[in-house]
Amino acid sequence: MKYFIRISIMLPVLVLLVAVAGAGTWEKIEVNDAPYISGHTCVFNGTDGSLYVLGDSLLADANIYRINLDSADKTTIIVASSDTVKRFGHSAVLDSTTDRILVFGGNVGSHYNDLVTNTVYSFDLVNNTWEVLPTTGTDIPAARSAHSAVFDPQFNRMIIYGGRDVDQIVLNDTYILDLSVTPAQWSKANLGYEAPARWQATAIYDPVRKRMVIFGGVKTNNEPTDELWVLSLAAASLTSQRWTQVFPGNDPGADLARTAHVMAYDPNADQIVVTSGWAPLTLTEAFYNTSYTFDFVTGLWALVAPGPDIPLSRRNASGVYDTIHRQMILFGGAYGNDINAVTLNDMYALKAETRWSPGKGKGDVYNYPNPFNNSTGKTTIKFYCDGSREVKVAIYSLIGELVKDWTVAGVTGINSLEWDGANGDGKKVESGGYICVIDQGGAKSKFKIGVIR
Repeated sequence: MKYFIRISIMLPVLVLLVAVAGAGTWEKIEVNDAPYISGHTCVFNGTDGSLYVLGDSLLADANIYRINLDSADKTTIIVASSDTVKRFGHSAVLDSTTDRILVFGGNVGSHYNDLVTNTVYSFDLVNNTWEVLPTTGTDIPAARSAHSAVFDPQFNRMIIYGGRDVDQIVLNDTYILDLSVTPAQWSKANLGYEAPARWQATAIYDPVRKRMVIFGGVKTNNEPTDELWVLSLAAASLTSQRWTQVFPGNDPGADLARTAHVMAYDPNADQIVVTSGWAPLTLTEAFYNTSYTFDFVTGLWALVAPGPDIPLSRRNASGVYDTIHRQMILFGGAYGNDINAVTLNDMYALKAETRWSPGKGKGDVYNYPNPFNNSTGKTTIKFYCDGSREVKVAIYSLIGELVKDWTVAGVTGINSLEWDGANGDGKKVESGGYICVIDQGGAKSKFKIGVIR
């Protein structure tokens, strides 16, 4: 079986409610000269609005591709070519502090794990050059593939979890690569409780709650799972920290359990989005094109409403959240089993309900950036008025306590209001989620704001 890695997140919030259709609309994006690959990874660079694609499950493609999502023609450009990229089952994270992509592990021989690596490579996004990243440490992770990884910007470190080693043993260990020192230093996290062994689980970094979240993947018995686990990264030391399972407040359906899927974190809606993948143990080897969201505030899974362009079912695709255009990107992958697999080169964007533009979705409200750091910046709250009127804006905590409120004179068209992340007494609020309520003459709308410090 071929496979790939991705990056995900989850959170312990339990509310027993009924699932409803989630927000979202799939739209196909035409891309010129896109490669036919699967088992690759994608990294989104918010600095230039580009998608960087690397890796290939056939170990045939040695290119790194760049697709500028902000350009009109969406032409694919080869920015580097190196045998270093001939791998799959690796992880790739954006080190935003130094404008580089860090690649760890993966299969460099075949999909039977006969040759895996634990080398760390760095790709310079400015000079488009590869190098082996020097590392040290008395406890270095074993070579592996199909693991999960995130970049933690607060402490300038990469966290990896799980995967399979060269003997195809499924792992459940957690390692830290400290990038604040030279050479970068590996250490094994001395946790109070490890998550169960998983491979092909996806992971994301939750910037609001400062935690790593993993979802899905394959258990030691080779069954796919729909479990969510979370590890707090809020402290510099992970000693005695625990992986904790998140128990959702609802059960959305049997096809949520999957592997070789894609997951991304939508900071505007404070939720994860899961799409594609397959269930290899089913008699029909089910491949999925269903998509789900998990809301960190309500603790509920919801099925994403499809259309107008629904992606073909697939596995070993890759994806990211495009924070500039506020959409999830799905790219490539394969359909079918290994013998009859059809490799894809198509791209789709999942437009979130919170996406808003003048003249369309005028009832929508949102803020940008979301989340935002209230120690260093502000966020702008946007709403639309179809006539001049008094508008009440209020920020609440997740337990319903009033944090701050305003009464403003709304005008016809787009209205903006800045919030510096302080409460009514001028004190900066703590990191976490907050609810903004816009009241226009009794017609109320609300959305979530994430605050980080």
